[in-house]
Amino acid sequence: MDNITHSLVGLACAEAITAIKPELRKYSRPILLASLIANNLPDLDFAYTRITTSASGERIGQILHHRGHTHTLAFALPGAAILAALLRWLSGFKSLKSLNAPFGVLFFAAALGISTHVFADSWNNYGVHPFWPFWNSWIYGDSLFIVEPLIWAIGLPFAYFRFSSKFVRALIFTLLGGLLYLMVQYRATHWGSVALWLVSVVVSFKLWRNWFQGHRQQSTAWVLVLLLIPVFFLRSFSISMDQRTRLWLRHAFGTTVLDVSLTPLPLNPFCWTGTSVETDRTDYVARRFTVAFASWLVPASLCPSIFSSAKFTADLKPVTQSKALEFEKAGLFQWVGETRLPLERLRSFYDHNCEFSAVMKFYRVPFIKRQGAGQWIVGDLRYDRSEGRDFPEMIINDPPGKCPRFVPNWTPPREDLLKR
Repeated sequence: MDNITHSLVGLACAEAITAIKPELRKYSRPILLASLIANNLPDLDFAYTRITTSASGERIGQILHHRGHTHTLAFALPGAAILAALLRWLSGFKSLKSLNAPFGVLFFAAALGISTHVFADSWNNYGVHPFWPFWNSWIYGDSLFIVEPLIWAIGLPFAYFRFSSKFVRALIFTLLGGLLYLMVQYRATHWGSVALWLVSVVVSFKLWRNWFQGHRQQSTAWVLVLLLIPVFFLRSFSISMDQRTRLWLRHAFGTTVLDVSLTPLPLNPFCWTGTSVETDRTDYVARRFTVAFASWLVPASLCPSIFSSAKFTADLKPVTQSKALEFEKAGLFQWVGETRLPLERLRSFYDHNCEFSAVMKFYRVPFIKRQGAGQWIVGDLRYDRSEGRDFPEMIINDPPGKCPRFVPNWTPPREDLLKR
């Protein structure tokens, strides 16, 4: 999730600690600081991504190390201990004396913060592997867009009344205004959804103002509950949508559906962008589409598109199968395109190219496209949104030359495709 959401969860966790243990309210400031830092600390993984590069200079590390070792529960304890010790050391300075708190209190707030960061990052389709080193597979929530405006609408008004600083309050209004601009500018959601979001922001401000007039501790419980409502609400939808989409794809194409990656559009549980991993006898097939949860209310053809271009890096061909077009006519799907690759070519490339085998530890919906003599563009169809190179697309030489170092031992998401 975005770092604003992580910070809002950190604020809620800090408030919850002092609500459950009122005797800790005298440490509310250091607890809040520990929780806010800890809820963003795992994203410092960018600091060591340069340790893994390809022979051609591509930064494979940006792909493999983000949401890597710092996004595991194994990191929570040592990370919390380091942060708690740092805050204790800083509190020794006269100007930072207000940060003084027992090590155990700071450690608990930090460990909770790192753990909730990992939990929050499991909500979308990027994935995490929280149980490393005991279990190295990816877990995908497929439940929320990476920036969910509803969470901001609930959490930012809470933060507004939690802090009296004019700067912080101005920043909150700036963030809300900036999010509104982005939603409108990139047409990521319907105007009706934007209007409902504005209403939810106004209602949220009204509710939190009333609660903070004497019910601050009770409001903490409410903010935790309300922050989780969209998560569990959309998670239940995503499980149902995954099952339905797999069934519809099998019926439309007669293929074996290995995986479906789904993401709801912001503020819109009816429209989901999706990619699929399928096999058709000897071929690997990847498809991109929009699927409508309630096509009778909002058909897929009316769903907003987050794709800025009709062209992509992947060599997507139009979907022409008659049954699939019937689904599109019924409003269930809006097909973007499909790409095919012989399974044997994919497996051979994985076996003999160490750069490709490295990035396959991240790619969930891989694609391969020839760039030129001895060069290929590889990427993940989940994040291919334009003709130019998007994250996490890269150029791979064949043969690769020098193999990348310090490749983490994540289980490849497409281990099911790579098995012979």
